[in-house]
Amino acid sequence: MSSQEETDTLSAERLPTIVAHRGASRDAPENTLAAFNLAWEQGADAIECDVHLTKDGQIAVIHDANTERVAGTKLVVAHSTLEELQALNVAAFRDDACAPCKVPALRDVLATVPSGKHIYIEIKSGPDLVPILLEQLEASDIDREHVVVISFNAATLHACKRLAPTLKTFLLVQLQLDAAGTPRPSMMTLLESLLMTKADALSVGGSVPEAYVVELAAKGYEWHTWTLDTVAEARQAIRAGAESVTTNIPALMKGELK
Repeated sequence: MSSQEETDTLSAERLPTIVAHRGASRDAPENTLAAFNLAWEQGADAIECDVHLTKDGQIAVIHDANTERVAGTKLVVAHSTLEELQALNVAAFRDDACAPCKVPALRDVLATVPSGKHIYIEIKSGPDLVPILLEQLEASDIDREHVVVISFNAATLHACKRLAPTLKTFLLVQLQLDAAGTPRPSMMTLLESLLMTKADALSVGGSVPEAYVVELAAKGYEWHTWTLDTVAEARQAIRAGAESVTTNIPALMKGELK
């Protein structure tokens, strides 16, 4: 099948949500207001951000548990105030000549989300962040139906569902092959985790075996995928039934898949 025929086939299908991973992070410093605003300009359907709880009980948007990789100066997020974190330039890791950027507060990222768009919030710290997150969502103008909480941490997702049963949650998992070529975690393990956390869907890093896709559908679960940066990978995931594709290059994905 030619590239054009593949595109035509996709156009006849329901297209997935295109999620900008840490914003438009190929073109702007990850997890910054610059990256999130650029993602909206590029037509992303949603943004994904990572959050940690600070020493002063604020929610900081940053991927790592410390600032060394992005700022060149090491502050541990959990041991620092938001003000201390925001004094750093977290665009320092970029080779391009971009403007300095600071660690955003989650409330400021929420304020960027246009009407009708979505935000995926990955909780990197534990369940203690959840009550503060719910307070900030309540204080924002964002429609709760447009918020998805994602995490690898089962206790965190369980806390979300206990405190906010209608809030949509995704269990994150990285699939890997063992020495025998068998995917791990097993499908049984994943289903047990989905039941325990009450998560609404599975969000998978790596390719998803057809048997997993079939079993998830049979159990009534959506599945989503991250982080895909080639159109070929995205097309394969879409045809396999992925409900969303998370990518560092939302502009390209939107342009090629629409």
